[in-house]
Amino acid sequence: MTPATTESKADLQSGFTSALESLRKYTLIAIVAWTLMIAGIFTWTIYDQRNREFATALGVARAYFQKDQSVRQWGATQGGVYVKISEHTQPNPHLKNLPHRDVTTDAGQKLTLMNPAYMIRQINERFSRMHNDYIHITSLDPLHDENEPDDWERSILKSFTKESDEVAQIVGFRGQPTLRMMRPMVTKQRCLKCHEQHGYKVGDIRGGVSIAIPMAPYRRDSSEQLLLIGTTHGGIWVCGLLGIGFYTRRAHRHLEDRQQSIQSLAKANSYNRSVIGALGEGLLGFDAMGRLTFLNPAAEHLLGWKENELLGKSVHGFIHYLKDSGEPCREDECPMLGVLHSGESHSSRDDQFMNRDRIALPISYIATPLFEQTRVVGGVVAFQDISEQKQSLQRIEYLAHHDSLTDLPNRVAFLEAVDNALANARRYGHGLALLFLDLDNFGVINDSAGHTTGDELLRQVAKRLRHEIRQPD
Repeated sequence: MTPATTESKADLQSGFTSALESLRKYTLIAIVAWTLMIAGIFTWTIYDQRNREFATALGVARAYFQKDQSVRQWGATQGGVYVKISEHTQPNPHLKNLPHRDVTTDAGQKLTLMNPAYMIRQINERFSRMHNDYIHITSLDPLHDENEPDDWERSILKSFTKESDEVAQIVGFRGQPTLRMMRPMVTKQRCLKCHEQHGYKVGDIRGGVSIAIPMAPYRRDSSEQLLLIGTTHGGIWVCGLLGIGFYTRRAHRHLEDRQQSIQSLAKANSYNRSVIGALGEGLLGFDAMGRLTFLNPAAEHLLGWKENELLGKSVHGFIHYLKDSGEPCREDECPMLGVLHSGESHSSRDDQFMNRDRIALPISYIATPLFEQTRVVGGVVAFQDISEQKQSLQRIEYLAHHDSLTDLPNRVAFLEAVDNALANARRYGHGLALLFLDLDNFGVINDSAGHTTGDELLRQVAKRLRHEIRQPD
């Protein structure tokens, strides 16, 4: 087994392990997200249910208040109500100035006038004993001890400024959570019959009606509903977890099947890869979209890329995106990928690939299309590094036109330059100057100091000439 094959198998296993870890991570995220969503919905349901409890109890309290005001207004409209004098209903001392407060019927029955406030107080006391609710008429300046406000009522009474004011809160009252609501009582014209003597004027806030509704019955009903809702939400949560588990199991099985398929394909390609890896020239393959499918070791060495780094990526975009001139080469103009459209092989003796360091690599290549029946499904490119060949050709070309000792242009280059200069002079009608230089007594130096010294003299003279003469000359 080659190192490349071992590395490939390790990469496949690493990819499979990474995919499983990702699956576990996303499964955990899905479970947490699903749990948070159900918990959030249930929390909001509890909050909404508490608001409904409050709204229901408040509606009852407002109904009590409206009933109280309706009875009060009716009594005030009637001017009061005569009732039998009894142990629980004595004449109202605050009405002693009224001449007809107490009357006796023809049958001898003694009656006393009950004003609306007195009547409402007795009705509310009886109602509170029957229903466990609390309705209390109170004032900061009460006329009766039973109308004395408690601490909560006193603080609310001080905050009232207009008739439409209303305060409703859930507080502890008589040892249990209770909705307490309070509305102000504003002096009307019909109220002055009884209260004018106490200094009240129309529009004054003379007190308030305090109503207390125990929350226990409402919360008991709400708890039963929340139990049903909680059970439903729990069932939905469990169903969601089962769905996530089912999807995770399918995804895990798909990953295993995919891994087995990849391993089978890797085994089937092992022999071919061994043959390709033994080739001395670079070899790469691409699919019908121009994406890399394989890169043999020789190509990895030439380009500096590892096969797994380029798999599935555009061949043109990574290694063949510049022309020899340095200009960008569009993918639709790429002759190497042109075999996908033409279905015919294409070769080039002088082109370039870009290596990993974005340095141009001179190459020659032949690109051959791959067929599946009659359809082109990809291509294979065999290429060689021609850097040494190009350098050799350039060296030969240079030596053909330059003196090997002085690096000055030789006779061939001189004649080509003269021919070109004469042609330009004839074409454009301008003059031409030719300068001839000779070294006096050069033979004496060779004879007396030797050819090595003579050669060095020629090199120094050539160096000075290159320094003193303009490049165009």
